Amino acid sequence: MARVHSVPSRKIPASGTVGDVWLAADKGTAYIVVGDGRLVPLAGLLSANPGGAVGPVGPMGERGERGPQGDTGKPGKDGKDGARGERGERGPQGERGERGAQGEARRGEQGPPGPQGERGEQGPPGPPGPVGERGVAGPPGRSIAGPVGPRGERGPQGERGERGERGPVGPVGPKGEPGDVTIVGPAELRAAVEKLKAQRASVQAAVLAAIEASDKLTPTTRNEVRAHLAAIRRAAGI
Repeated sequence: MARVHSVPSRKIPASGTVGDVWLAADKGTAYIVVGDGRLVPLAGLLSANPGGAVGPVGPMGERGERGPQGDTGKPGKDGKDGARGERGERGPQGERGERGAQGEARRGEQGPPGPQGERGEQGPPGPPGPVGERGVAGPPGRSIAGPVGPRGERGPQGERGERGERGPVGPVGPKGEPGDVTIVGPAELRAAVEKLKAQRASVQAAVLAAIEASDKLTPTTRNEVRAHLAAIRRAAGI
């Protein structure tokens, strides 16, 4: 059963299993393996001279020199405050001061009690007391994920990418056996060409439709396949 392979263009092989399709994911180019194992571009099957087979991948080049050092990044954010340290021990008590001189005691005569005075006005409020020590931080709260929102609408189709470069021409195959001599007129030749084009268009349309249905294609490759499929259907009138 034919399979579809999607790899970078540098990993496209020179030959494969007949019927398999290879997609160059980075360039959006599709190839099909023909009867002798060669890979032929799908885009060239409708032309009179389809593109040659894909050649082998060349060896990897030498590693380039190291580039200059980039600019210094922005400074990072300040870290979180550390935990509060333990309270220090109480210092030693100071020395006792000298005792003052004793005063003279003179008791006067007790006078008569005076009248009770009026109640005075309320005094102003006193200054606020000192701020207490900061308590221990509580454990972090647990985050709860909200429900998933509905799926958005599908965006518009992107622009068609650039056409990839044409692969190198493969080696010339062996010469075939001589065929029967038949005289073909212009009408027969034109009918044969139209029939061959219709057959190739049908095969291309079926292959590209199967490729488009694959769920392993990138958006760029899928758009390229759809564009080829539309061109084939217009050319073949299907």
